[in-house]
Amino acid sequence: MARSREPLEAGHLTGLPQLTAAAYQRACRLAADLARCPDDAVDAALGGLRSLREVLAGDTATNLDPDLFRAALRRVAVHPPAEAQAACVGAAAGLLYGEGLLDEAELVRLAAGYLGGAVTDPRKSCGLLRGLLATAREIAWQVAEIVRALDEQFRAWDDATFLAVLPELRLAFTDLTPREVARVADRVAEYHSGQAVGELVHTDIDEGEVHVALDVTRRVRDALRADGLV
Repeated sequence: MARSREPLEAGHLTGLPQLTAAAYQRACRLAADLARCPDDAVDAALGGLRSLREVLAGDTATNLDPDLFRAALRRVAVHPPAEAQAACVGAAAGLLYGEGLLDEAELVRLAAGYLGGAVTDPRKSCGLLRGLLATAREIAWQVAEIVRALDEQFRAWDDATFLAVLPELRLAFTDLTPREVARVADRVAEYHSGQAVGELVHTDIDEGEVHVALDVTRRVRDALRADGLV
């Protein structure tokens, strides 16, 4: 409304700046509690955090206080991994990293709390990745230590675990463009003697077919192991 007052004939709304400031302050107070948001509210939470970032970036009239938002992000980012909504923690960390308020070493330490043996629920690892890529997707190819930790985490999962979290992994990478996916693949290949990862985009099969194929592969491997053939 502030940007389109004339077309909307809203010139008489003189209290709009005050209303904007009040809504922003309220949003920042609510954002500080996102570390405990339920699973079904994650999409809205990530969208809200990105919207607040855009509001601050485009603010020229109301002089919104960015420190309110930054304080909320810090509260979310330091939440204990065992109790936190990992996607929101990742999103908050990504925003702080993008603003230069969280350096690479701090980002790696935060991510370590959700990778490896610190957290036994693989969904939290996927959630952290989803949040990071939602607000700072360049991390996927710029921060080598996180890419390496993710690669080690994925390889540590057995087939059943990987299949169980595959939908969440796909969701985490959905914001990346094909070119960005290729950049991530190139970085991961460096950790495996430069081995090619094959075609990254397959337009002739859908998600369901991929999931069935992976499940069949797992079952065949299990049968071969049971027969002593592997």
